[in-house]
Amino acid sequence: MITIRPSSRAHFAAHSLRAAHDPLRRRTGLLAVLLLALGSAHAGPADAGNSYAIVQGATAGHATMVTAWLMDANNQPVTTSADTVAGQITGANSVSLTFFSSGGGSHTAFYTPANTGIDYVAITVNGTPISGSPYLSAVAGAVSAAHSYADVPNGAVGGVTTIWVFACDAADRALSIGGSTVQVTI
Repeated sequence: MITIRPSSRAHFAAHSLRAAHDPLRRRTGLLAVLLLALGSAHAGPADAGNSYAIVQGATAGHATMVTAWLMDANNQPVTTSADTVAGQITGANSVSLTFFSSGGGSHTAFYTPANTGIDYVAITVNGTPISGSPYLSAVAGAVSAAHSYADVPNGAVGGVTTIWVFACDAADRALSIGGSTVQVTI
């Protein structure tokens, strides 16, 4: 059995009752498994159709992270490559993204949207759009107390009650980051 983990390290185990009792078979079998594991541990070139991204929800004025995962034709992470990852934001904001390798096949870029609304995040590998591109990102504005709300369930005396606070901007878009002060009076 050979297991290839996302870190591209090949982990393997050879199980054979006959090989366990025959030192020559055991060494030959392990060598064959080792060569197979090492040969399959290296990913091929990046395939835009199998590559994908994660785009966080954004809040105007705050840094937003975009992460692209480069995968080969066999859905193995491409950990070392000369592939070019590029991105362009259009919509409410307009900016070019500069990606850097963050290891394990992932490439990360940051941008700070200035305007609220919908951003379209187009990502390419070697000029070809990755799967799902362009991605949509709703950019919320500053928190508005008038448009925010809380979910307060019935509690029990002496018990713990969890109160959920949903911070929204003036257009009722939920904020995707924390940092705003919330005051609860009981």
